[in-house]
Amino acid sequence: MKDMYDVILKRKSVRQYRDELVFTESELDAIREQFSKLVPLDGSIRTCFEIVPVEETDAKFGKYCVNMYSEKKDLYLMNAGYMLQQLDFYFASNNIGSCWYGMGTPKELEKDGLSFVIMMAFGKSLEEDFRHDLSEFKRRDEADIWHGEFDGDVKLAARLSPSAKNTQPWLFESSGGRIVQYRDTQPQGAEPGSRTQTYFNQIDNGIVMCCLETGLSHKSMDFERKIINEKGDGRYWKMAEFTIK
Repeated sequence: MKDMYDVILKRKSVRQYRDELVFTESELDAIREQFSKLVPLDGSIRTCFEIVPVEETDAKFGKYCVNMYSEKKDLYLMNAGYMLQQLDFYFASNNIGSCWYGMGTPKELEKDGLSFVIMMAFGKSLEEDFRHDLSEFKRRDEADIWHGEFDGDVKLAARLSPSAKNTQPWLFESSGGRIVQYRDTQPQGAEPGSRTQTYFNQIDNGIVMCCLETGLSHKSMDFERKIINEKGDGRYWKMAEFTIK
């Protein structure tokens, strides 16, 4: 994947778009071309994406929406977050404002035998509509989401990752060239049993994994990823291990 580290530092959830800037059909086709370039977390999970006008959804903002559909199997929610975050990076790198729209639904809840997972609203923006300083981010302290010594830029990439209601439901531990990613199943700000805790929580862990790997690649750190997807009784469930080569 193209180095998108600088995009992590500028991206934001954009909910207002420039009405004077209109997408041409060729620009929409360029976005559609990106769908085939999105790298899956699990290539065995069938997915598809489509662009529809916002009027064909119940979204309250945006010019268009990207609807993601997926086969329902183990890891499909994490895979959705991992893939769609790459598109989010593409949008921000081209000054296209976008926003994960967790509560939105399209007219079609199934497509080609796949189930709707989540949508992303988008519209044209200007460079000034994005972040220009780290102080504009509202995120938990590094010590709250990462235990252990590691490269500061990589830690920052994970820390700035977006999440539903900004719950940041993850914890990383690092030691001896190894990183372990945990899913926080009881994040602060998520009501027990809510979709934020049980559904979007898993998508968010795919999003942060994409951001983490973007940071590792930016620092030219080759790594081997092992998906674990632990389901336990405690608060923190082990999702993956990364071994730095």
